[in-house]
Amino acid sequence: MAPALGAGDVNEVASLLFNDLERPAFMLRPELSGKKQAMLAAGVLGAGMTGSGPTMFGILGEEGSAREVAAKVRPEFDRVVVARTAHRCVEFLD
Repeated sequence: MAPALGAGDVNEVASLLFNDLERPAFMLRPELSGKKQAMLAAGVLGAGMTGSGPTMFGILGEEGSAREVAAKVRPEFDRVVVARTAHRCVEFLD
């Protein structure tokens, strides 16, 4: 993940998303799995649950696309926020 973040490769970052707690959280709250699937169906490159949940996030490469996806999934969530990150969020010092 660190090299993908350092390179600013959003597709690679999205493909590497993983949270060990998703499976047990989805077993306890099956609707969370449906919310993740809704984001994937709406076009995010990758989606996941933060920490132990229940906050979900999706990754896209462009702000315009993110706003379109946000509009599509808004009915599924209590709150939807579009956030921007720095192009290179990890800088290798050596």
